[in-house]
Amino acid sequence: MQRMPRALAVLMLLCGLASARQQGELLTVSRNDPFLRTVDSNGVTTQAVFMTLPGFFIIGANGLARHPASSELYGVLRIDTGQRVLAVIEPVTGQATLVGFLGPNIATIAFDNTGRLWAVSGDGSNPAETLFTLDTQTGAATLVMALGNGDDGEALAFHPRDGLLYHASGLTDFAFETIDPNTLVVTPLAPSGSAPLEILAMAALAEDTLVWVDLNNEFGTVTTSGAFQLVGTLDHTAKGIVAPPLLFLETYCTAKVNSLGCSPAISSTGIPSATAASGFIVLCTNTYNQKLGLLLYSIHGRAATPFQGGILCLGAPVDRTVASVSGGHLPQAHDCSGVYRIDMNAFARGARRGEPLPGLSQVGARITCQWWARDPGFAAPNASALSNALEYEIGP
Repeated sequence: MQRMPRALAVLMLLCGLASARQQGELLTVSRNDPFLRTVDSNGVTTQAVFMTLPGFFIIGANGLARHPASSELYGVLRIDTGQRVLAVIEPVTGQATLVGFLGPNIATIAFDNTGRLWAVSGDGSNPAETLFTLDTQTGAATLVMALGNGDDGEALAFHPRDGLLYHASGLTDFAFETIDPNTLVVTPLAPSGSAPLEILAMAALAEDTLVWVDLNNEFGTVTTSGAFQLVGTLDHTAKGIVAPPLLFLETYCTAKVNSLGCSPAISSTGIPSATAASGFIVLCTNTYNQKLGLLLYSIHGRAATPFQGGILCLGAPVDRTVASVSGGHLPQAHDCSGVYRIDMNAFARGARRGEPLPGLSQVGARITCQWWARDPGFAAPNASALSNALEYEIGP
């Protein structure tokens, strides 16, 4: 299997984790031991918590999923009686609370965005390679439909952006497909790149990307269209994996075309955080060079209000960051080479002067923002430029 350059691989994974709430790390369980592991972007275990279940000894696990509303961790645990159980796992202490015993031999689980818990039975189960839903109060399994594509191995993940389940199966006969949880339509995907040996677990990672681990302890990414890429090697065998939940991030609204005929464009890089000292950059490109500008922001949602010949896309009241100069080509040139940028994590922590609203440091808060700048090519009171807008969610 061809490996991508190491620096690029780590960068890709970290960018994928840029929508994360949980410090940008993965949680895994193994079928070979009773540990809940925290794993960094290099595949190295940074913490291992011994899982316990009163009255039983845990010998391994076959699935891990996080509830989309409560954030509780659900696991399929293999216990010393030879049975598999559904349990809720406390991630700090590793203490598991029994939900119920599982009839079929469940090989993988995934929550959809409504809180339904989906599961697929393993090849040795009866029935095998079958899609179920599991009751999160009792563990009772309800048969949904047979799958059957692929041979050995089952892995299931849900991607909240497109609302689809992703199912991988097979060692020598590999299948990768989506399942619509509402219509139950199965759509085969054509894998490209270097397909894994046998996928053991998957989880949604970024806007159009999932993370996978395989039988060789290798891990990587796959796009929602089926493009596989190897990232590295885990230091253990993982049979369940949970990635940090995706934070909301979306551009919207319409920019005001500036006096040079350009449309200023807002974008971002990094992770919006309620605690980090830096690391979330909001930018504006395609804007007038060498002009003062600033980022307007609001904690009151979206709007579409006529303003200085354009549209103010933020709900009132609106606050502002400190001003900066767009840079770009020297002042004698008049073009759209300017770029604005501000680290909103740093601004929220008070490191960029100004008076940031407390809402910028509240986990789960939704922030809307839009760049404003001077534009001498327009007559007052419309001598300004306005970008489109960005809405983002604050992580921890």
